Amino acid sequence: MNTFSKLAALVLFAAGAAVVTSASPSQAQGERAAAIQPGIAIKAPCCQLATKQIATGAPGWSGVLPNNSPFNPVVVNPTPSWSTLPGSHWIASSPNAGTNAVPGGWYIYQYHLGCLCGLPDGVKNVPASLNLHIYADDGFIADLNGAVIAQQMTGYAFIKPPGGTPAVNVSTDFEPACDNILTIKVKNWDGQSDNGTTGPGSPSGLDVFGTVSGYFQENDGRRCPKCPPLRGGAAP
Repeated sequence: MNTFSKLAALVLFAAGAAVVTSASPSQAQGERAAAIQPGIAIKAPCCQLATKQIATGAPGWSGVLPNNSPFNPVVVNPTPSWSTLPGSHWIASSPNAGTNAVPGGWYIYQYHLGCLCGLPDGVKNVPASLNLHIYADDGFIADLNGAVIAQQMTGYAFIKPPGGTPAVNVSTDFEPACDNILTIKVKNWDGQSDNGTTGPGSPSGLDVFGTVSGYFQENDGRRCPKCPPLRGGAAP
């Protein structure tokens, strides 16, 4: 990218900051937005405004079991008591986890939101926004780059209304020029006693639908660099 193009991109970046942090892009902006998949080359001009859909059942999710082993989340048939968000599917640690018992404990799900542009001089806040609806069995804690953005740890988080929690709207806690990560820690209460031992358990899973909007950078086919050490950590 030549010097003129860089300057033009930064002017566009700064001018659109108020729009992105206060509302989703307009329909016209949405039509111009690039479709960007997490973890792959971004085929879009540097610092182009884009809105990306986040949905369980789509590629890009990873997971960690209560015993700290990694797993690839799979789409499951929901148990009758689960509500489902339009445009998404329930995912879990195994194909039968929606109807059969799985061990109690924390199931950690992660999704890579992508590389946001670096900040020009004089701009302190990353112009980006995240909107989510979340269901989980049983409870959950959601964080963005280690900062908690939503949780429901009393009552079941899979029953309407209001969809686990009201809509989660976040315009802070994003990091520029690195891999922004959404982490949702799902607690399966059944089958886990206070001393940490597990029994037969019960069904457990996660259902998410939402969008992330911001100025995403072209990374020339390379993965996003890691953000600074997370302010959060593993499941409590």
